[in-house]
Amino acid sequence: ARGFHEAIKIAETLDPEVRAEILSQVARHKRRDGDRTGAEALFRRALMDAGQFLHRPPPPQAPEEPGGPVPAAADGGPGTPGATDPKAKHQTEGLCLLAMIHARAGDWASAARTFAVISPEDQQQRVTALRIASLRSHSGDVAGALAWARSLPSSSLRAWALRGLAVGILGESAWSS
Repeated sequence: ARGFHEAIKIAETLDPEVRAEILSQVARHKRRDGDRTGAEALFRRALMDAGQFLHRPPPPQAPEEPGGPVPAAADGGPGTPGATDPKAKHQTEGLCLLAMIHARAGDWASAARTFAVISPEDQQQRVTALRIASLRSHSGDVAGALAWARSLPSSSLRAWALRGLAVGILGESAWSS
């Protein structure tokens, strides 16, 4: 997209999950550019779309036709130990999306509350911890990001959040070396 208006226009054509992600990113940029009113309206819309996604059940999986491809165990096929339940995966994706929108909006308390509901067994929780801490430290609240990281219940989550804190402090230079 060439600008905010075009990005919003493109987002309107997408499903609620992707639309919410894009709208919250545009809102963050608008807020940073000083358009607080426009940003708040986009954050509200992103939260509504994320809520719609969260409460919309995943589509049922089509039954395999006889002789069709059989997913390998590594692909998480049905009956595979550790295979993810589609409803649980959808729930996690929706909660991660909501937590990230709250974080982009700078609503750290809501981001933390939403994050706390995500299943600790899900790998997405770790990545979301990294992303929230990165956004928070990048926004200038390094002490808050550190306090939040230290409050997380497991050493693994704390490590992911601390990585995010570092990325937020270093910014893009962290990726270019």
